[in-house]
Amino acid sequence: MTFEEYRDRKYFSSLDGLRAICVLGTIALHSPDSRTFGWLGGGLGVTVFFILSGYLITTLALREERENGSISLAAFYVRRSFRILPIYYAVLGGQSLLVLTGVALRSSYDGFVRYLHSYLCYYKDLLLKWDIHNQSLRPTPFTHTWSLGVEEKFYLAWPALCFVLWRARPRSRLVGAAALVVGFAASRSIARLGWENKIWVFWSLVLSNYFPILLGCLLALLLDLPHVYRRLSLLGTGIGTGVIVSAFLTSHLVIPLLVYCPA
Repeated sequence: MTFEEYRDRKYFSSLDGLRAICVLGTIALHSPDSRTFGWLGGGLGVTVFFILSGYLITTLALREERENGSISLAAFYVRRSFRILPIYYAVLGGQSLLVLTGVALRSSYDGFVRYLHSYLCYYKDLLLKWDIHNQSLRPTPFTHTWSLGVEEKFYLAWPALCFVLWRARPRSRLVGAAALVVGFAASRSIARLGWENKIWVFWSLVLSNYFPILLGCLLALLLDLPHVYRRLSLLGTGIGTGVIVSAFLTSHLVIPLLVYCPA
């Protein structure tokens, strides 16, 4: 695919297969039958989803900016809201009905009620980090929506930063995105410098969730440059894909930490 064809493309069908692999890996990670499915790991599933999210949001916004001269933040927020919120609150409503009426999932009642306000307002990710660090987590069937909380807060901030504050400033975008990637990636290590300080650790771990999303954003910005695209496009060839897949599978099976995904 040439650079011009890549820039005109608005749907990336090749990513659907990657999404499917991530979904299967994540399901395997949470399967009670760890003896059968444990080797699949899946801990990288959410991380890859975050990378794809940052990449796609930024890539499509760059397309819109190129066509219209700028992006409409209002239209962006409306699109994201209608894509996620209706089905999310429909599922949450059904879950609440089952748990609160005692029809099913009775064992989840205490934990579900405790976290209900965070489900309603999309900050389950914050409470999850706090409770994990304090060893007071009460799992519920809706706990895994923490990742949606991370993405929704990201959607509020990144478009305004990248396409309003840094509008028509490509160098600032690249330097700023790279600085954010480094800073957020280091946040988990920074937490270890003050491990006895719970507030310090809490915010360091919260910020580390945004590293893979920002990595996807930086990748989108880089691929929007002709010379970078031509160099990285070699990874999309048959040989390049084979090398990447082989390296991933080898690392996945050899390094135990790669199959573990701390919430």
